[in-house]
Amino acid sequence: MLIPLLMGRVSYELLNSYWPYAKDIHDASAGTVDYSNWYNKASKVVILKTMSTGTMDDAIIFRDNIPEEITAIRFTRLAIITLRSSVSIPKRLSS
Repeated sequence: MLIPLLMGRVSYELLNSYWPYAKDIHDASAGTVDYSNWYNKASKVVILKTMSTGTMDDAIIFRDNIPEEITAIRFTRLAIITLRSSVSIPKRLSS
């Protein structure tokens, strides 16, 4: 089972601008290729408090009732969730 990534919009945009294509970089290390392949297969859960100008076709979007949405998806199909590069998400989950 792949561990899904939970992240904010900014982290998603930064990670998604590099990792989907990193495996194709000339002289990419084996670790870079492995992580790029893993990233491309991983479920991405993005928490939005603002609208994004980019596309998020490969992501599950949460906007409202975030703790409830995370609990629901965790128990229906994702089981374990990994938080990536976000300072604001833990604050939103704990309030």
